[in-house]
Amino acid sequence: MLKRCGENGSKVYFGVSAQRRGTLRVALEAIYEPDSFLDEAGNIIGFNPDVAEEIASRIGLDGEEYAEPSFSVIVAGNWQVHWDVTIHGITITEGRLEVPPLHPAIPVFGLHADSPC
Repeated sequence: MLKRCGENGSKVYFGVSAQRRGTLRVALEAIYEPDSFLDEAGNIIGFNPDVAEEIASRIGLDGEEYAEPSFSVIVAGNWQVHWDVTIHGITITEGRLEVPPLHPAIPVFGLHADSPC
């Protein structure tokens, strides 16, 4: 299971739906080489899919499923049951320093806090 620290150090667990499905649903944009892009056969490849594969492997899943919503949909939240995690490079701008919270020295991997997974 994926986990993060909740309020007061409590643990919040994610991944129950992923465990039931056997796959990790990942949102990304496959348009930025080398992060995520399509090979000649149309397969999503790159650093971000490699990270997704490693996460899925470490939590005992059989693989990954990819969704390619627009960037604005990814950062807006309201993921519902569409995907479990997003792995995405985000260029820091003045506006993005506000929402979602970004720090120039920390890679951000987003897992929606309201995910029913």
